Amino acid sequence: QLWWEVREWFATEAVSIPFCVPLIRELKAPTYSYDNRGAIKVEGKKEMKKRLKMSPDYADALCLTFAAEEGRYFGKFSWSKPLVNMDLRVFE
Repeated sequence: QLWWEVREWFATEAVSIPFCVPLIRELKAPTYSYDNRGAIKVEGKKEMKKRLKMSPDYADALCLTFAAEEGRYFGKFSWSKPLVNMDLRVFE
């Protein structure tokens, strides 16, 4: 799913990445197909590794940046409210 999200990110956003030949090569490498329910299935890392004779580590690292939990940014602090009664010495 993460690999597909990265693909969509490139297709729908104005994306700029470093000129890193291994990263670009790895991002272009995965194949995809449709399963019997019509869902998209991206080639797994094991299969890519076997086919490419190397691990797509650079691209995998980029894909993992898309792996944030939905609730990750919601906690006891809210960015929409001012911080009150906070000890500012922790930032010194």
